[in-house]
Amino acid sequence: MEKLEISKYKIPLESDFINSSHSYKYIDAIIVRNNKGMDINYYEISPLVGFSIETIEMIYDYLSNRRNKNIFDYPSISYGLESLKLSKRKLISAKTAISIPVTPNLSEKISEYYLKGFRNFKIKISKRNLKIASEIINDLSKKNKKILFRLDCNGDFNFNESMVLLKRFESKKIEFIEDLHKTISEKNLSIIKKYDYKTCIDLNKSNINITKQLIRKKLVDYIAIKPKLIGKEDEIIEFIELAKKYKTKVYISSAFETPIGLYKNILLSKKVDKIYKTPIVHGLSTSLYLNKSITKAIELDSGKIKLRYGFFSINDLKPFMTKEWIEIQNTKII
Repeated sequence: MEKLEISKYKIPLESDFINSSHSYKYIDAIIVRNNKGMDINYYEISPLVGFSIETIEMIYDYLSNRRNKNIFDYPSISYGLESLKLSKRKLISAKTAISIPVTPNLSEKISEYYLKGFRNFKIKISKRNLKIASEIINDLSKKNKKILFRLDCNGDFNFNESMVLLKRFESKKIEFIEDLHKTISEKNLSIIKKYDYKTCIDLNKSNINITKQLIRKKLVDYIAIKPKLIGKEDEIIEFIELAKKYKTKVYISSAFETPIGLYKNILLSKKVDKIYKTPIVHGLSTSLYLNKSITKAIELDSGKIKLRYGFFSINDLKPFMTKEWIEIQNTKII
């Protein structure tokens, strides 16, 4: 007899993670426990503030009270509750870039991870930090020819402001520029390409249709996919197949998931590698910003993120529990 239960958590980050629109101090997560007698599986639902269309309160209310909503109205639920037989493999890994906010020790952090075999670094760029970020990136680019930078702007620049950024970097050292402008348009992507940069769009439910149009016009070089912003894995795979047809690369991006959610993201990233028939450098490093007591199963080394799922216990989350386990009705693992 299947028994589903949920509990709720507020997990602090080791330090604030800042982008142009939000400062993350903690993440909220709901863990679903699927109890089938001796067989217990766990699932994570953790919407991302500032990006997800749903909030943690909406999700908890939906699961605990079954309001009149379709499960697919909430991408983080439909992705999180998809059926997943957790493997007992000791180790799962994928190539990843390192995501780093701009801080005074940015150069030292990049050097630290470079020594661990990482060559791709995703830097959060905003109008506020552009000057110092460009100075550090340009300096490192001159010293080390092997480093590539991903500039993630989170739409902080209007068209005129973006011209300042485009003139500040050497394009061949920039792997791509992600979401430079406040709006996604043919005009905005074309100006990025005019300055010889690669373009990248962070995919979500609201921009998926315009993104498909721009891919077909061959204006998009890369797509970042945070799976919990999209929903069903079949829909994600269908989109990736379209992108590949037009020679647009897709990478899977994490968003502060616990080892439960990270495990599924790494599995999906392996499917992406298989579609492209080559290892993609994904964006799976943000989980390491979580409280260290729950990241002992995660390691960044040799250019890869490595997850030893067996090293993680659901009890690791207990200090951060805000609502105890309750049974839920009329909800199924998809």
